[in-house]
Amino acid sequence: MFTHRSTRALSALLLTSAAACGSDAPTGEWGGEVVDSAGISMVHNPAEGIWAPTEGWTFEETLRIGSLDGPAALQFGAVAGVAIDSRGQVYVLDQQAGEVRVFDDGGQHVLTMGRPGSGPGELSQAAAGVFVGPGDTILVPDLLNSRVTRFAPGGEGVTGVPLQLTSGIPVRWELRGDGHLLAQLRGMPVPGMAALEGGDPVVAFDSDGSVVDTAFVLPQGQTFSATGGAPRIRLFEAEPVWDMDPSGDVTWAMNSEFRLHRQTPGGPVQLIATMPRERRPVSETDRTVIRRAIRSLLEDQGIPPQAMDQVLQGIEFGEQYPVVANLLSGPGGTTLVQRPQTPEEMQALADAGTFDIQNLGSRIWDVFDAEGRFLGPVEFPGRFVPLQAYGDGFVGLDRDEMDVQSVVTQRVIG
Repeated sequence: MFTHRSTRALSALLLTSAAACGSDAPTGEWGGEVVDSAGISMVHNPAEGIWAPTEGWTFEETLRIGSLDGPAALQFGAVAGVAIDSRGQVYVLDQQAGEVRVFDDGGQHVLTMGRPGSGPGELSQAAAGVFVGPGDTILVPDLLNSRVTRFAPGGEGVTGVPLQLTSGIPVRWELRGDGHLLAQLRGMPVPGMAALEGGDPVVAFDSDGSVVDTAFVLPQGQTFSATGGAPRIRLFEAEPVWDMDPSGDVTWAMNSEFRLHRQTPGGPVQLIATMPRERRPVSETDRTVIRRAIRSLLEDQGIPPQAMDQVLQGIEFGEQYPVVANLLSGPGGTTLVQRPQTPEEMQALADAGTFDIQNLGSRIWDVFDAEGRFLGPVEFPGRFVPLQAYGDGFVGLDRDEMDVQSVVTQRVIG
C-alpha cells in the first residue's frame, strides 16, 4: 500500500526551462528507442540513464518549518497536506490536531485555521489534504465530515460544501488548473455505493459539491475492496498511481509494471514510456515485519485489541512487490518515479523503529525528461519525501532521527 500524495496545490508556476530547474541539458548518449504506434510515442528506455556520473541533481534546503522544542505551532502530529499560496505562504494540514497552520515565506507562524470536530470550520482526523483554490481560498476535503471545508483568505469566512460519497470513496485528491477539486473514486460493493467495475473515475467537483465532469478513468486498483460488506485489504496488489502537471496533462501507471502513460484528460494516450524492472517476491519475513508495523500503528492510535485483531485478519498480501511506488511531476517538465523500498530497507527501518506502513517508497526516484527518456536516479537527503514541485525544486515532508516532522523546501542544483 503506497500513500498517494493528496497535496498538489501550488500557485507558483513551475519553471519550464532545464536551466531553471538546476540541470543543464544532459550530455550523455541515450540508448533507447522511440517507436510510433498508432499515433502513440512508445519510448523504450534502457536501464542506464542519460546522465553521466558527474551530472544529475543535488539539493539545497531553503526552508524548514517544524521543531520538537519550539513553539506549539511548529510541533506537528501528523502532516497530511501542504500547499503554498500566491504570496508564498505555506499551509500545513495537521491531521492529528485537526487544523491548518499558516506560515509566511520565512517560516514564521501567522495564524491557524480550523479546530477538531464536526461543526462549521472544524476538521476530522480524516481530513485528506489542503489546497489553494482561486483567490487563495483554502480547500480541505474531509471524508468523516462528508464535506469540503472552505476557508476564506485570512481564515475569516468558513463554508462547508457537502460531498456525495455514494459514487465512490475518494482515495486521492488533486486541484485542477480551473480551480475544481479532482478526486479519484474507488467503488465498493456495499449498499448505497456504486461498484465502479469499469475502473477508478477521476471526477471534478463544483463549488456546490456536485460533479462537473469525469476528467479521466484509471484502471481499477486491487488493494481495497469489500466482501460481504466487510473491508478487505490486499497489500502489494496492482494500484494506479498518477499526477497532473501544471499544463493539465496526466501521467499514470499501474504500480505492477514500469509503463508510464501520458495523456490530456479526455484525450487519448500520447506517450508510453517503459523501462526494464523486475518484481521481487514477498517473503514470509516481509509479511511478519509489515504485520508488526501495522499492529504498532493501531496501538499508537488507541485501537482496542479485539478491533485490532479484526483489522489484521482482513489484511492479505500479493505475491510480488510493485515496481513503482509513486509518481510526481517535477520542474522543467520532468517526471519522477519513486522506487519501492526493498525488503532489506524495510527490515532496517523496522529494526530502527522508523518503519512507516503509510509510506513504503524508497528515497530513490528515477527522473524522466519531457520526452519520456530516462535521465537517471536521484536520492533525496535524509528522510525527505517530496510532495510536489515548487519553483525550481520541491516542497515536502522530512523526519529527523527522533521522528519529528518538518515541512521542508529543497532547491534543485547541479
